[in-house]
Amino acid sequence: MNRSQFPRKKRCTLQSDKKARTHQRYSGDDVVKLYDISRNTLTNWIADGLPFIEAGTSLFRGKDLNAFHARRRKRVSGAPLGPFMANCFTASDITR
Repeated sequence: MNRSQFPRKKRCTLQSDKKARTHQRYSGDDVVKLYDISRNTLTNWIADGLPFIEAGTSLFRGKDLNAFHARRRKRVSGAPLGPFMANCFTASDITR
């Protein structure tokens, strides 16, 4: 079987919850550059609950960005496994 026959898994990359400056406001373009993401990812974050200020253009507070990523990290790392799911470990995880 070649690689194209396998369905692609959705990649989940968690961002640092301290990347944005707390007392700064960011435009949508600034957020895209800061986190090195696409505009679609930013749209998905907004749909997932990232608060923003509508002022002609969308503005994001640094405090809200950091809180959003902290919630995402906590939700993913503490999520219980569903049926027929297992945690995967690498050899380096086991030797620690």
